[in-house]
Amino acid sequence: AYRIIIARYFGAEIYGLFSLALILITLFASFASFGLIDGLIRFVSFYRGKNQNDKIRYLFRYTIIFLAISSILSGLLLFALSQFISVRIFHDARLIIFLRFFSILVPLTLLSNALLAVIKGYEKIGWYSFIANIIQNVTKLLVLTLFVFLGFGVSAVIFSHILAVFSVLLAAYFVCRYLIVVIFQKSHINKRSKVQLKKDLFSYSWPIIFASILSSIFYWVDSLSIGYFKTAFDVGLYNAAVPLIYLFNLIHEAFSQLFLPLITKEFSKNNKSLVKELSKQITKWTFIFSAPLFMIFFVFPEQIIILFFGQEFARASSVLRILSIGGFFSFIIPVATSLILMAGKSKLLLTNLIFATGLNLFLNIMLIPMYGLNGAAIATSVSWTVMSIMLLIEVNKFTSIVPLKRKMLRVLLVSILPLILLLIIKYNLPLTNFSFILVCIFFFLVYALLVLISGCLDRNDFAVISSIKRKIQKVYSKA
Repeated sequence: AYRIIIARYFGAEIYGLFSLALILITLFASFASFGLIDGLIRFVSFYRGKNQNDKIRYLFRYTIIFLAISSILSGLLLFALSQFISVRIFHDARLIIFLRFFSILVPLTLLSNALLAVIKGYEKIGWYSFIANIIQNVTKLLVLTLFVFLGFGVSAVIFSHILAVFSVLLAAYFVCRYLIVVIFQKSHINKRSKVQLKKDLFSYSWPIIFASILSSIFYWVDSLSIGYFKTAFDVGLYNAAVPLIYLFNLIHEAFSQLFLPLITKEFSKNNKSLVKELSKQITKWTFIFSAPLFMIFFVFPEQIIILFFGQEFARASSVLRILSIGGFFSFIIPVATSLILMAGKSKLLLTNLIFATGLNLFLNIMLIPMYGLNGAAIATSVSWTVMSIMLLIEVNKFTSIVPLKRKMLRVLLVSILPLILLLIIKYNLPLTNFSFILVCIFFFLVYALLVLISGCLDRNDFAVISSIKRKIQKVYSKA
């Protein structure tokens, strides 16, 4: 919704500049993080499993101080380089103001992420999700709407984003301060143990320094390449499809936020059978929710783009169709990555990202001059698919886990009937925005019904559904 308002109200060019600025902020923040945030998640979960709270307290304090210094320096560097990056690389001086104001986001983002890492490590996923998804996005949306109404112009985009990230920092701090009090208590460990803890943290995290940077480049190299070869307007068009593809990531996040800290804790207890079962279950649920989204995007890309972003962005419909293929096949990436990190193979993750990012960059350089935005989408989809296959092979090799269930094939077969219905509707009925929404609702209902009655769900799935149902009933009874 936030991106839609920016794109519709300010147009493709401003939306493109905003997208480029966010990408660059992500890159500078990744560099300044030194991989310590991912390391913090792992070691908080690991030492919780061993009930070693002193080590958690020390690592938390050390990480916060380190990130405060590195992020401020990184933000100052971005501010100093803003003119060079904007004019020399992306050939648009209007990007300067975005980069200079957004440079403050580097320390705000990293300190917020460190606190959120602790919340995730303590498995308080309700609070984590509320802060990262609800508070941040609602603040962005409300502030942007208010500022636009007051006539702030482009500054509405800049300040709404900064205030949203600041709200996350405050909320995460108060949750940690009052719900995870143990991390603020004084630690009692000797100097030798402190040295060993820092050594372990950096040994695990240093590959993630580059992995974080490469991960950002991997997911944003298409937009950066378009910005270099084309214009901010083209970046804006392309990024009409990108946030829609992020819906696949929302599905992944919904089922995997608790996954890494939980399996790391169970792995520390040598409970490998539970880790294996959790892996398969989460992958299956991700697949079930990703399949219908892929079908809608692939069959009706133009209707989706126009519905959300307007007629100006209709050229991005083919981009959405191509990216949906890669987005769908990337359903295995979050679970497989968590399993590799659980096993302590962070260096392997770095190697994967080097290869996949290199492949993505090479394909973008080759395809964008020839095929434009579609070339960038093809490059990214191919890279996502290759990355998924690599991770699946490596997880099996190093953990002896194949995070796939046979019933996923049944889900795929069940999807054929609603897919046929979509194709019949597409080629036989004229669709308005309202009728298209009704078609989508009907499609999802048919798909859900077929999944339920065809035996795609097992007793573990129904146990999860029953648990969710009980929690909802509990909430309503309290209300």
